[in-house]
Amino acid sequence: MKKIKFQLLVLALAGTALPLAAQSTKEIIKTYLQKSARTANEIDFEVINEDFSKSLGGNIVKIQQSVNGIPVFNSVSTAILKNNEVKTYIDAFSRSRVGQTSRLNKVSKPVTFDKIATDFGIKSYVFVERITLENHAAEARPIIYHKIYFEKDGNLVLADQYEFEDNAGMLWLVIVTDDNGAVLLKEMKTNSCSFHHEAYSYDGKQIFPQLEASNHQESSILLAPAASASYNVFPLPFENPYSGSRRTVTNPWILNASPEGWQYVKTTSSELYSNYTRGNNVYATEDLDGDNLTIGNPAIAGSSNNFDFPLDFKKQPLENLDAAITNLFYVNNIVHDILYEFGFTETARNFQWHNFEKGGKETDFVIAQAQDASGTNNANFSSPADGSLPRMQMFLWEAPIINRLFYNSPAEAVTVRPETKDASFGPKLDATGISALVALGNPVDGCTAYPTDFFKDKIALIERGTCNFTVKVINAQKAGAKAAIVYNQNETVTFGTMGGTPAETVNIPSILIKNQDGNYMKSLLSKGDVNVTLRFNPDENISLDGSFDNGIIVHEYGHGLSNRLTGTGTSCLLKTQSAEQMGEGWSDFLALMLTNRPGDNANVARGVGNYALGESTSGVGLRPAKYSPNFSINNFTYAKTNGMQVTDSSTGGMTPDQHSIGFIWATMLWDLHWNFVSKYGYSSDVLANRNSGSGRVLQLVIDGMKLQACNPTFIDGREAILAADKAATDGENKCLIWNTFAKRGLGVKASAGDKKNINDQVEDFTVPEECISGTLATVDIKINQMQIFPNPAQNFFKVQLPTNAKGRFVVSVYDISGKLLLTKNIGLTENEISTASLPNGMYVVKAVGQDSSYTTKLLIKK
Repeated sequence: MKKIKFQLLVLALAGTALPLAAQSTKEIIKTYLQKSARTANEIDFEVINEDFSKSLGGNIVKIQQSVNGIPVFNSVSTAILKNNEVKTYIDAFSRSRVGQTSRLNKVSKPVTFDKIATDFGIKSYVFVERITLENHAAEARPIIYHKIYFEKDGNLVLADQYEFEDNAGMLWLVIVTDDNGAVLLKEMKTNSCSFHHEAYSYDGKQIFPQLEASNHQESSILLAPAASASYNVFPLPFENPYSGSRRTVTNPWILNASPEGWQYVKTTSSELYSNYTRGNNVYATEDLDGDNLTIGNPAIAGSSNNFDFPLDFKKQPLENLDAAITNLFYVNNIVHDILYEFGFTETARNFQWHNFEKGGKETDFVIAQAQDASGTNNANFSSPADGSLPRMQMFLWEAPIINRLFYNSPAEAVTVRPETKDASFGPKLDATGISALVALGNPVDGCTAYPTDFFKDKIALIERGTCNFTVKVINAQKAGAKAAIVYNQNETVTFGTMGGTPAETVNIPSILIKNQDGNYMKSLLSKGDVNVTLRFNPDENISLDGSFDNGIIVHEYGHGLSNRLTGTGTSCLLKTQSAEQMGEGWSDFLALMLTNRPGDNANVARGVGNYALGESTSGVGLRPAKYSPNFSINNFTYAKTNGMQVTDSSTGGMTPDQHSIGFIWATMLWDLHWNFVSKYGYSSDVLANRNSGSGRVLQLVIDGMKLQACNPTFIDGREAILAADKAATDGENKCLIWNTFAKRGLGVKASAGDKKNINDQVEDFTVPEECISGTLATVDIKINQMQIFPNPAQNFFKVQLPTNAKGRFVVSVYDISGKLLLTKNIGLTENEISTASLPNGMYVVKAVGQDSSYTTKLLIKK
């Protein structure tokens, strides 16, 4: 088992065998380990990455534990070195021993992988050190192979680790035993952001017409020295087309991050500046055929390098393809440049084709694919190890409301457009469609056979429930129906696709409508004939293009950030190894931070993915609630991660719901942002003021990713952020950070339990004692004889003032950072204060009268 320990002690290395300046990084760390805990025989590691951190003022060093020269899977510790001394050490080495049976490689790699290839339908493959542009597009599937030790039942066993893309372009990690090929770990590493798609509407209004693009993008100091280019896009901080109109940005790159601009291409034989959407950071193309073995077509600007293409959202996405590719190219590039300034550089394993001799591994720019045909209502990011090509797939999202049902009569219903879902079985509707009278089933649920010709030449209306969709439609078909309409039996039933495997051939089309629409049709039938047309015309149902949702693009890039910064830089954010998978949370947080709008404050609740869902910017978006520090809007705490599981479609078993779990982590980080803003100020553009609360918190979170161990829990993530603040400021923001996390249940006594179990997390709302006392000092108060009850309170408390108190008092409630939350004017008997809007945690209550004041502490525990 692994024990992760943050050691924040400074070890003076004077008196060691070699002078500090002459010592290697490995020697410095080895000496530290020998003196701090372990004997020389227990220390076996290699330095796998060294990254200078300007924000932390030292080198962040990743060291890989090994046995007999073979790495131990995900056993990576981290040290911060300043002036050749270990200032911070995060110990994440395994304490397990090599098992007795794990000695020899009895099965060769090809034979072992043959079994895996058969399972995944891979016909030919070749072992490679990394996935390159050349072997990525080859006929044989490139397979990255490593010999490792894997922890199993308290022992380390020899194993073979394989990383590869399947035929659909999904990145997989499979680890099998060295002796007999038994599967030890199998997980899809592609971060897929698919969600259940419900009905949303957009009123067509521009919600934030005053929003301006970030100033840093158009500053003259950013002009590239060699090749100019302009892009007609939705520039950050625009989150999507609902935030503002397209505009042209010229040379928007940041030279420190992209020294030769965005169009620079270096090959083995030459250097050039492209006039298409390929450069050093990104290669953006279409993937209209969903073929993940070949590179699609980019957008081509011509000799002027003016990437200005027509865009009309009333037309089909294909007609806007070049504009979509350009926007995708722009967002990937600008995010690369912004994150570079915050430390996601070459030595931090970022995404670049050429690293300009600055360290790190090359040839791994992002392959960004617009209108990818391999899926819908989705986006994903695959991030293999440094030097191997990552892939971002952006899909189309179905129109917010799909029109397949059109009333011909009665007249009162002709303008009604019910939302519909398609059946996964049977023939599909075309643009001509089927027109006929509607007949209500009897029995209405359609689970038993109807009389012959019951629905002859009519469209059947059937209620959902009791039996499978396929049974209902087949029974209607046998009774002569031309088509079938199924409606939900009540409004609580999920409105999703009609699925199932029919026992017989289905020859008629069918659709699903909501309960309210089914009841409306039944009410019309009770008064007379109802004639409808069922049809599907793509021109009437225009899909939305995810490549115009900047928030989703940033979110996907965020997966690459968190994967590359954590531990080994690959395979260290696995839900099979830590059920508290926070990757979706970091990605949401990054998307929010880079689309912060001018003038926003903590009272502005935010959703993510609104455009892809067809929502306005004020919609809830893809998550269970909006992001807000206000508990009346978002009351999610650490304990609510318990039981967050969904069915794994590949196995049929339960798997952690990483989207919902990550949502809670992002909620905590979003709270942290606004608490830092309260202390240091707000900046929509994080580069415009790096010392603002917005700039500081983004830097802190990124630094925390660099320090945390493989497969962190929420506790580990909190500790990494505290360690980053300690290293950067000597803990200047320690209590602010503790107060933020404790408010959401991640206090001192919070426990992650078994990190592979998503049902045993324990929340806690307490903070270190020094943070409590420090808080009281900030509001200049002291404990005296006023009493409040009940304490702990839930939704209210009452104030009992001393017997000598006179007149009326103003009661104020502060959180433990000293922020005023509510006030109420009370008398000696009108003394009840509502706490319904306050989350669990510790508070300070102060009552001020005409000539006296009283203060005490309050604990809310609902």
